[in-house]
Amino acid sequence: MACWLAPGKADLTVGRMLRAGWGMVWALLRLRGQDSRRFLAVYGHIEEAHKRVMVRPHWYLWVLGVDPIHQGQGIGGRLMQPILAQADATGLPCYLQTQTEANVAFYQRHGFAIIAHEPVSAHGGPLWYMVREPRSVAQQEWSSSLATR
Repeated sequence: MACWLAPGKADLTVGRMLRAGWGMVWALLRLRGQDSRRFLAVYGHIEEAHKRVMVRPHWYLWVLGVDPIHQGQGIGGRLMQPILAQADATGLPCYLQTQTEANVAFYQRHGFAIIAHEPVSAHGGPLWYMVREPRSVAQQEWSSSLATR
């Protein structure tokens, strides 16, 4: 699954999250005895950093997930491709953040670069903020030729 937020629509308020079904996430956290306030604190930090490090219009890769038994088969890259192509065509960057170092390498293979890296005090783990600048047609053709070799 890839969840992209369009340029100008990436401001995630709690109300928007609830309308998108995230109330279920909070309910599951409570059922598992986890504190939903911690989730909100991490989310708040991520959104604050998003606004701070990415001030120009962009596509926001909010969620990308592939079932672990199917990872490593190119599915994640294929899920991202339609919006990466659209971003290239319109000259807009793509933005994301990840909490996993292994994901950093995955996103770098797809053209993303680290623009910031910091710990999140709410959970103690690191966060990498990454941007993929739009590619020209020549860059896309060159990348495609490398991928087919």
